[in-house]
Amino acid sequence: MLRANDSVSRLRLVILVLLIVEGVLVCLGAVGYAGWLLSRVARHRAALYTVFLTVPNNCLRMLGSKSISLGDEEDEEEEGARPTPRPRPLAATLEQLLLCSCQRS
Repeated sequence: MLRANDSVSRLRLVILVLLIVEGVLVCLGAVGYAGWLLSRVARHRAALYTVFLTVPNNCLRMLGSKSISLGDEEDEEEEGARPTPRPRPLAATLEQLLLCSCQRS
């Protein structure tokens, strides 16, 4: 009976050690996988900003400082007021950006 109790207590100790080791390994694996995913997301976010490196700064400043008039309600109510110009479509702005970058290179 004494041998059986000793072997049961050893078995409990071995199972407890294996449970702790398994828990630590699973936690480390989960942390490593989350770190790998976060590094991929960080690289992807950094790649989004490469457009600012490829487009010349002068073109960006030109497009950034360009004023677009959307038209005021006060101008429409006045008689004899000049009609406000319509804003340019986005495609025209992109064409200007591409032309500017082609001229620079």
